[in-house]
Amino acid sequence: MHPAHYIADNAAARKLAAELTALTAADAVAVDTEFIRVREYYPKLALLQLHFNGAIYLIDPLACDLSLVLPSLLSTKAAFLVFAGTEDLQILNQQCIFLTGQDLIPAHYVDLQILASFAGHSYGRGLYTLVKDLCGIELNKEQTLSDWLQRPLTPEQLNYAALDVAYLPVLYQALTSPAAPLPLHWFELEMAESCARITAPPEPETAYRAVAGAGLLNPQQRFVLQQLCARRLRLAMEKDEALNRVITTKSLCEIARRLPQTPEGLAGCGMKWAGVREYGGTVLSWLDQIKTMPPKLDLPLPMDTFAHVRSLQDAYRRLRRQIEKKAEAAGIMPQLLGGKRMICDFYLSHYEGREGWLERSWRRELLGPLPPPELKGIHLA
Repeated sequence: MHPAHYIADNAAARKLAAELTALTAADAVAVDTEFIRVREYYPKLALLQLHFNGAIYLIDPLACDLSLVLPSLLSTKAAFLVFAGTEDLQILNQQCIFLTGQDLIPAHYVDLQILASFAGHSYGRGLYTLVKDLCGIELNKEQTLSDWLQRPLTPEQLNYAALDVAYLPVLYQALTSPAAPLPLHWFELEMAESCARITAPPEPETAYRAVAGAGLLNPQQRFVLQQLCARRLRLAMEKDEALNRVITTKSLCEIARRLPQTPEGLAGCGMKWAGVREYGGTVLSWLDQIKTMPPKLDLPLPMDTFAHVRSLQDAYRRLRRQIEKKAEAAGIMPQLLGGKRMICDFYLSHYEGREGWLERSWRRELLGPLPPPELKGIHLA
């Protein structure tokens, strides 16, 4: 069992906040959360774990006022250590805005999973694998699927939660030691971009661009998809409902193609029956409204548009090999450069006359100028 302080009253929360405020740029605070996100659009925070100054704290948001802690945590001068922490930071930022009105992001955000990839370790490697490889310790994973909203939490749950932050400072030291040099400047730029993405507000009008298969739709169908995605997102946010519980994401393009008129038609497009029962009438009314609207046929293209152009597949492979060689020469994982999705963005950005993701920030420093893609003769829907 790993010892930890359980924070379940406001007096203890205030004391903890004072200790966080006293941290300096030479310190580090490891952060993790346990949350539930099954039926909801907004995750339900069930536990906040911190590790700093040699002590672990488990903060119960169901028992104490998190607004006493979050401003001090998110404005800390210390290195803010997480592991695969996109959702963790997003949840804490949202909670801070909701509880205090303050939109706060750590000044020194460090995602150790990404840092490991910059240090040449396999992309996407899990915390327990890295701890075992770099620290020689095998952690228990038995409570991964626990009910974190139950009270009281079991000793096993508390120990599991403590272990999630116990070894992050050691991992940080191992990855940033002089014996393991890495391009910290590039990593810091990546973290700044990550924070910007994490805190960017959702944009209902452009949500359709990220739907897989949207690039195969014609302009009329794309307009229907755009309207469906925007309405789905607004409804999900308003009712705190998971997007897939409103309209199954995999069914969106098929609905835009077929324009079904019955609940059975929605199900035939791949919409789950639970969603049909709850929201089928709403979706059918949306489709009736969309049919009466003048279609906007000049919408921005979906992100996967050029992934479906067969004549570009050889060019894709050549560019991917070029990217992989540059990354390997720099000692970082090629997946940090985004894979096929970002090669699609490279083509789309040139088509739209803008600078692509691969041509910005540290990626431009690594890759150098990329030859513009050949787009002549390519027919798009």
